[in-house]
Order: sequence, then C-alpha cells, then structure tokens
Amino acid sequence: MQMDISKIIIPGVFTPPREDKFQLHLNYFLNNQKLIKPIVVNSNGKLLDGYIDYLIALRYGMKTVDVIVKETDEKPEKEITQYDVKRTRKGKIKRKVYSKNVRKMIYDKAGKRCELCGKKILLSQMTLDHIVPLSMGAEDCVDNLQSTCFDCNQLKSNCLPESFMERITSIFMYQMEKSDNKLKLEIACKLIESVE
Repeated sequence: MQMDISKIIIPGVFTPPREDKFQLHLNYFLNNQKLIKPIVVNSNGKLLDGYIDYLIALRYGMKTVDVIVKETDEKPEKEITQYDVKRTRKGKIKRKVYSKNVRKMIYDKAGKRCELCGKKILLSQMTLDHIVPLSMGAEDCVDNLQSTCFDCNQLKSNCLPESFMERITSIFMYQMEKSDNKLKLEIACKLIESVE
C-alpha cells in the first residue's frame, strides 16, 4: 500500500540510527532506487518500524512510500512526557559530561565546523547539540550529539532537525520579503525549492 510520507507520524522516542546501519540502507536505496523494506505504521499512521527508510525517503524527496499497516492488540506505547525525563532537583534536565577526547572526536568528525551552519569553529567555541532533544526523551549518548556553534545551538533549542530547517527557512523567507529586492527573493525561492 502507498502512503503520503507527510501523513506518517513519528513518535518522539526514535533516536538517530547508527551510521553503519544508515549507510547500508542508503547504499541499497542508491543502487536499487527503492527502499530495503516497506515502512510499518499502525492504523493511525504512527511509525512502528522502518525509521531509517523513512529518513532516506524524506532526504530524497519521495512523496509517497510503500507501507504495511499493522493492527496492534498491544497496549499503546507510553508516550514520553517532560515528567519522564531525568531532572535535577531544580528541574533542569540531567546531562552527561563528555571528556575532552569525546568532544575532540565529535569536533573532528564534523570537519571542525558547525554542523548546522557550516561555519569553521575552534574546538573551544564548539557546543554539543543533541540532534534529538533530551526533552523529547532522546538518549544522552555520543550518537545523538553534533558539533555546533553557540548561536546555532541556541537557535535550534529543543527542536528536531526538520523543525529547525523549517524555522530557518521561515526566518530567511520573511527577511527576504521585507527587503526591497524582489529579484533576490525569487532566486532564494528557487534555491529553497531545489533543496526541498
């Protein structure tokens, strides 16, 4: 069965896939022009399995994907709320402290750049950003961290990468509309459409 990809609901409990597993699925897609397996959703469209294939479909602009609708008799999965996240006595989310070696590894992996804006940064300027925010129930682990500059980390705050891109695009488009140069606006619109 085919389903509009925008109708698939992603629960907040999915964490980023391992790099090697993602690469395996991506290579299969690039070589065969199809996903490894159909995406599994429940009758409400909530993703149950196939998160990596869903990410690849999004990345390559697929409008519809093959899905298997699975009826479950099990109790619905408990949604993670802000109260399920480990917090300090003052209410702040508990975070791990990462060693200098781990921070350097993340920094080097990012090519000594902010992974959100691409700006070259010094190791001392790098801040660690959780790709999937801890407030959404994500795990505080190295696989869920990326190198960012302070400004991007503050702007991204606690949203998912897709929401962050929408936020940036919205700000950019608003600023372009405010400017007097309509030619720049048209060029910017075409560039954004080509990326999406």
